[in-house]
This record gives sequence, structure tokens and C-alpha cells, in this order.
Amino acid sequence: MQLISHPKYPAHQHLSFSASINITDEQCRISYKVSGDIETIIMSEVGKPQFRDELWKMTCFEMFVEYDDGPQYYEYNFAPNGDWAAYHFDDYRAGMKPLNIAQPQIILERSSQMIQCNVVLNNEVLPKGALNIGLCAMIFSEDDRSFWALGNSEDIPNFHQRDCFLYRCAAR
Repeated sequence: MQLISHPKYPAHQHLSFSASINITDEQCRISYKVSGDIETIIMSEVGKPQFRDELWKMTCFEMFVEYDDGPQYYEYNFAPNGDWAAYHFDDYRAGMKPLNIAQPQIILERSSQMIQCNVVLNNEVLPKGALNIGLCAMIFSEDDRSFWALGNSEDIPNFHQRDCFLYRCAAR
């Protein structure tokens, strides 16, 4: 699936962005791939991966999951250095609570023209039922930033907006 940069924060360095997701009975595999002139992209320092708030303030890959078309949804954040965060929301940007999930497997591959971040989550961290999923990312570079999603509908980037949850997954 192609991710689109938000028009108010256009992609720098002529980047292209794609993502894929595969959900099985055991796990959820997500792959984010940024291609183009990636040399100026700022990545977080590598250390011991840990749960960390505010990953969205740096280059970060995200997944939003709404289930059974209800007001509740989940947010998962994955940093290229292996840090992660997960939250449950009772409604649109309301009732945010951190989720205690096992450390996801985050594998970063990088070449001169590509960054690929592969994430493996244990399937028990996903809600049961029909899922509406938003895949998105913030890319920070030395001179600008860009915001990517399956769809963008507001004047400012807002990945919590249900218009971004465009991937549908049948009930499991």
C-alpha cells in the first residue's frame, strides 16, 4: 500500500513510502519502506529498546487500529532504534491509557536509497473483531519533516482521524 505525504508537509528529497501488513492467528507483521534520498533522515540513537512515550516527536512508524467500528481504538508506535509505545483510547483522542505489551520485534534494514522497518507483534495485543487500520509515519530530516498516511483529510496531520484508518481486516 502506498502512503501519501500530507500536503502541508510535502515529502522531502523525493521520497516514496509504502507499507504492508499481514495478520495471522499468531502474529501481526508490518513492513514500512521509505525509498529515495534518505541520507538526511534523522534516526533515534540505538540503545536498549524500551517503552517510550512521545516517539512521534522523531522519525517514527505508527499503526492505529479501530475495532468493530466502535469509538475505542489503539495506537502503536515503533522507532527505528527498537523503542515502542502502545495506547488504548476510549474515543477520539480521549481516555488515553498506556498498554503493557511485550516488546515487539523491530528490525531495521538500511541502504543508501532505502529504509525498511519490519515489525512483528504478538497477535494478542490486537483487539478481536473486524479491524480498521491506519498505517502512518513521521519522517524527520535535517531540514524538514513529512507526515505519511494511507489517507489525509485535515488541514494538519492527524493520524487519529478515522479517515486515515483505510485498511480493512475481517473479523478473526
